Amino acid sequence: MKHIITLTFYIISFSLFSQNWKLNNIDKTKEYGFQYIFSFQNEDDNNEIKIITVENSKKTELSGQILDKLNNPMSGVSIKIISQDSTLRKELQADFDGNIKVELPSGEYSIEINYIGFDQFKTEIKIKEDSTTDFKIKLGLGQELQIYQIDSKTELTENKISEVIECVNGRRKAKSFSTTECSEKNKYKVTIQI
Repeated sequence: MKHIITLTFYIISFSLFSQNWKLNNIDKTKEYGFQYIFSFQNEDDNNEIKIITVENSKKTELSGQILDKLNNPMSGVSIKIISQDSTLRKELQADFDGNIKVELPSGEYSIEINYIGFDQFKTEIKIKEDSTTDFKIKLGLGQELQIYQIDSKTELTENKISEVIECVNGRRKAKSFSTTECSEKNKYKVTIQI
């Protein structure tokens, strides 16, 4: 009997270029009653995944390795595997070399990884009957720890908030950066949260 091997290869790169911001608080009793907070993504903030599927395997399994951006294995990383209909949930922990291996029924699954200091990773993956699906995931760095705050006298539009974020991003790399450079007198002020 002839064995047919089919290889499927995917490379997916996830990258977040925009900054996260949110309306943190509204207190109309204060002069600057609208409070927005934001932080910047790390420049190396992107996750990557490579997937290879080998069909006509004796088992139906998922195996993989978790790495950082320098290709160092990440041991102890917790990985959640959840079936599309949520009837099957598995939580695994990567071994010393960042590897995991688990037998699963064929179907569609989501893979979730949360690890302190690294960007959250989530993707969908399809496991075929009698196939081995192997992946390599490189985790990008998480958000920078420095958080900025905009205190405004009035509610700001998304465009205005984006302008302020761009101003801070453009000037924060300067050695003598001051948040007052991105504030607008008598309208809003930008500060760094401590």
